Amino acid sequence: MTTIKHHFFTLFFLLYLPLCGVKAQNNCSTYTCYLCSWGGEFKVVIPTIFTPNSDFVNDVWVPMVHNEVCMSDYSVQVFNRWGRLVFESNVYSIGWTGNETEAGIHCPTDVYYYVISYTNHSTGETRKEKGFLQLER
Repeated sequence: MTTIKHHFFTLFFLLYLPLCGVKAQNNCSTYTCYLCSWGGEFKVVIPTIFTPNSDFVNDVWVPMVHNEVCMSDYSVQVFNRWGRLVFESNVYSIGWTGNETEAGIHCPTDVYYYVISYTNHSTGETRKEKGFLQLER
């Protein structure tokens, strides 16, 4: 059992070894680590429909982030058809349950508009994804 744990730790360490660098600018140094090269391809997959009906299947709308260590400055906003903000988060793993954030009431079956922005550390690119999603009760 000890051998298995040791090999798992070694494998984990080798796969997730950070790539670090020091940049000096104006007599100040910055220490930055990136795990992007070791964690696989970075991508964001955005579902287009969810059903928050308490059956434990698709009850929460949450964009799926693969290799999240490559991402920063994440934000998501969801608006109803009249442009009212019904959900907002800066944490990629917190999803929308179909309730209005401030009022806490159920949003009706309808089409909603989302805006997701994030920075990809692999490319240095800041992206803004926009689209529609269906809430079906």
